[in-house]
Amino acid sequence: MEEKSKNLIILLLIIVVLLLWNDYSKLREENRNNLSKLNDFESSLDDANDNIDQLNSSIDDAKSYTWSNYEDMGSALDDLETIDR
Repeated sequence: MEEKSKNLIILLLIIVVLLLWNDYSKLREENRNNLSKLNDFESSLDDANDNIDQLNSSIDDAKSYTWSNYEDMGSALDDLETIDR
């Protein structure tokens, strides 16, 4: 009888370990997916910040010509450009 209960305990432990391993594998895969999404978001954020810097630079250049002659102001406006998303 004692041998049967030891075998049953070992069997239960094996089942618990397999269930925990399965959950661990799922969590690892989910973590990989979340890290990939995070990298995508960070890349998008970097692109957006670069676009903001480029726009700010264009605006500063245009502002420097604000009180110049019409030709310089026209050139400054021509240099302003839109940024793709």
